[in-house]
Amino acid sequence: MFRNFSRIAVLSLACLVMSDGISLAAKGAGAGSAARQKTIVRLSRTAAAPTGASGKAVYETRSVGREKFGTEAQGLTPLNGMAASVYVNGVLVGSRQIALGRFNLELESERGQSVPVVSSGTRVEIQVGGAVILAGEF
Repeated sequence: MFRNFSRIAVLSLACLVMSDGISLAAKGAGAGSAARQKTIVRLSRTAAAPTGASGKAVYETRSVGREKFGTEAQGLTPLNGMAASVYVNGVLVGSRQIALGRFNLELESERGQSVPVVSSGTRVEIQVGGAVILAGEF
């Protein structure tokens, strides 16, 4: 009987230690994730875009004053060498050259770059030569 009691006591103690570790891990994860929010939207191809073009826009807040905005597109091989411009709610936020059928623009407040204000309904467009090739809304 004493042997069974010892086993139960050891198992109970192990469960208690494990549950405290799990709750501490959950508290740590919750604290970090509460300050971080990331939203990704798919950008739809327009008639002006090459067949197979696709893209996305990402907006991330890590804490107050730490924001990141980015767009990327692929399937743009016919447009290689051309400049692509990103507009957020009609305002130009940056331009880059298309290379190897890809386009990427990242803006980070930590680098001193101006990150556009993004909220529900914010429209993002990637334009080439004044024509919208990819567009979407947060």
